[in-house]
Amino acid sequence: MKGKLRPFCFSVNGRMKMMRLDIINSVVSAIFTMIVSVLALIPGNTTITVLGGVSGCVAAVFCMVDMALIYRKLRLNPSGP
Repeated sequence: MKGKLRPFCFSVNGRMKMMRLDIINSVVSAIFTMIVSVLALIPGNTTITVLGGVSGCVAAVFCMVDMALIYRKLRLNPSGP
C-alpha cells in the first residue's frame, strides 16, 4: 500500500509509536506486579502465599527484560521492524 491508503499502524512511525507504548506498558506492569508480589510476601504465613509472591517477582523481572529488549531494538535499529 502506498501513501494515504496505508494505515498508520503499518507505517514506520506507527510501529515506532507502538513499540514505545509497549515499553511503557512493560514498565507499568512490572511496577504493578512487583508491588502486588511484595504485598503478598509480607504476611508469609503459608508456602503457597510465598510461592505466589516469588512467582510474581519473577514475572516482574520478565517484564523488565521485555522492556530492555524492546528498548535495545529501538536503539540499534530505529527505522526497521
